[in-house]
Formats: sequence, structure tokens, C-alpha cells
Amino acid sequence: MLDIFSSPILQGMEKALDGSALRQKAIAANIANVDTPGYKSIEVSFADQLRDYLKKPGEVVRLRTTHQRHIQINNASTIKEFVIRQENTQVRNDGNNVDIDREIVKLTSNEIYYDAISRCINDEFNLLRKVIQGRV
Repeated sequence: MLDIFSSPILQGMEKALDGSALRQKAIAANIANVDTPGYKSIEVSFADQLRDYLKKPGEVVRLRTTHQRHIQINNASTIKEFVIRQENTQVRNDGNNVDIDREIVKLTSNEIYYDAISRCINDEFNLLRKVIQGRV
């Protein structure tokens, strides 16, 4: 049986949306802590993991489970640390390294990326709808 929701294309786009949502949270945390002394900005890096995922779909990554009946997920890459704390840079004398201009640029870029992936998913479902209705 063909499972249209487990196609590598849709799974890749789902991972891209998940990564973008996580990046949005990190950017929001940075902006919220722009005036917090000693705060170190955080970044989300998921592009490499997503690229690896799309290269070799179907491999299973063994997740840590607490029960033998827990479900493993299919994923091609090893799960790496997504959120990285930027310790090496310092923007201000109080130890805070959040650059608000840089965060606004990252926020705008992430919004455009999220919208583009959302439109791609919408296009995939519209194509499926046309196939089902026989209007291709």
C-alpha cells in the first residue's frame, strides 16, 4: 500500500518546518534577552542534519527508550545538538553577545524560509488533490 504521508519529500519538508520552528524559538529567546547581562545568544543549526536526512532516507536511528515497545523513528542522520550557545563572541561590556540587528535579519530570513516550505507542502497536497479528483 502506498503511504503518501511517508514520502521522503513530505518527511523532508516536515523536518524543515520543525527546524524552522525551533530556530524561531531561539531567535525569540535572543531578542527577549537582549538586555540581560551575561546572556549568550543561541543558534539553531539543522540544515546539515536535514541534508543528511534527505540523502539516505529509511535508515533507523536508535533512540533512547524506557520501554521495549516504544516506537523508533526512521531518520537517516544521527541526531546532533540543534541548539548551539554562542560563547566565543562578545558584543557588549556586560558579557551579552546578542546583536539585535543580526537577530532581526535572522528572524526575517526564517519567516521567509518557513513560508516557502509551507507553500511547497501546500503545493504537494494540491497536486495530490488533483490526482485524486482526476484533474491532472
